[in-house]
This record gives sequence, structure tokens and C-alpha cells, in this order.
Amino acid sequence: MRWLQGRLLGRTEAAPAQTDVAVEMDALIQNAIRTSEIEGEHLDAGAVRLSVARQLGLEQTGVTGRPTPESDSLVALLLEATHQPEQLLSCEQLCRWQAQLFPVPSILSQIVIDELRGEHPMHVISGRMDQPIVHFEAPPRQGLEQQRHATTPLSERQIKVLNRLLDNAGEEFKAGINARTYQALAKVSKATSTRDLADLVEKGCLQSLPGGGRSSRYGLAL
Repeated sequence: MRWLQGRLLGRTEAAPAQTDVAVEMDALIQNAIRTSEIEGEHLDAGAVRLSVARQLGLEQTGVTGRPTPESDSLVALLLEATHQPEQLLSCEQLCRWQAQLFPVPSILSQIVIDELRGEHPMHVISGRMDQPIVHFEAPPRQGLEQQRHATTPLSERQIKVLNRLLDNAGEEFKAGINARTYQALAKVSKATSTRDLADLVEKGCLQSLPGGGRSSRYGLAL
């Protein structure tokens, strides 16, 4: 296997630069077309190819069709996402990318663009606009924060302590808890309490509070 990997790497490094560009171009075209098909949109392959070629600075001859706002926007999004992998995602960037997917406003339905969804239910639908078929309804916005740890693997003692904190966060545990408090609540050893607290911080359930000193304190990561 190592030998085959070495041969593949050698051939890749020996390939001319034009080959790299051609491979990237083909990958972008396939990604754009397949990504759109997932959402029920069918982009013209010629339009996508011309959009990719233009944004990569390549000449294309013998290709029918012309770029569309949809193909240009999607290709620009894919190029930014693949050429800047080190860039951290932000809410603003995600909203901007979402806006790029809708360069032409829909005349049939009102779509919330370039912002987070509101209080109305979010549906995946098909069919006629006056008789839509709802295939999926997203969880309501209210309560999403409470649901984000629904599938986080936690032990019974961790769940017990978290529930106690949620019930009394504003009173008994206003200053957070430390390993000794966790040890008393969960009835475990000091080593186990320290390990459980570190695990809860890593999973995003708790956060370290400032000014811990010798005895670190933790609060709910709400």
C-alpha cells in the first residue's frame, strides 16, 4: 500500500500544471451540478463549465450555452470554500453564502435570504405552491439551544449534575461548581469528578469560569 501511495504521489508531482487545473475544473463542475441536484435544481452543464472556466481564468471553446447568475454564484461560493480552508466559519459568512445561492429573487415564494430564519417553521417542500407537500419540518427555533446536546453521550452522574445546575443555576450554584461540589453531588471520587468535569467542558456542556485559582470553577455553557 505504501509503495502504491508513493507511485501515485510521484505521478501527481510529475504531472504538468495544466493537469491540476483541469482536475480542479472537473471537480468544481461536478460539485456544482450534484449539489444543485440534491436541492432539486438542475443547472445546465455548459453554463456551469463556462462559469468555472471564467472564474479560473481559462479559455473555453466549443461549449454551448452561457453562464447564468445561478451558476456564477454557486461556482464563486465553491471556489471560496475550497481555496480558503483555513478561514474560520462565521454567522456572517454563512448568511452571505446562503444569499449567493439565490442571486435571482423567487417570484413564486418569499425566501428569507442573508439572515437567520425567523420564528416561522422551516419546511422542505415540493409540489404546487398552493398545495405544497411537506417532506420535513425543522425543529422550532425556540429550544434549539436545549436540543444541541440531545445526542451528546453523557453518563448518568453527569446528567444528574447538569440537571441540578439547570434547576438551581441562579441560586445555589450562582458561582458555579468545582471538583469538590461535583464529587458531593455525584457521590464519586475526586479523580472521577475531575475527569467528568473536564469531559463536560470538552463537550461544550460546561465552561471554565474566570478567577479559578487553585480550585477551578465551572458554569453552564448556555
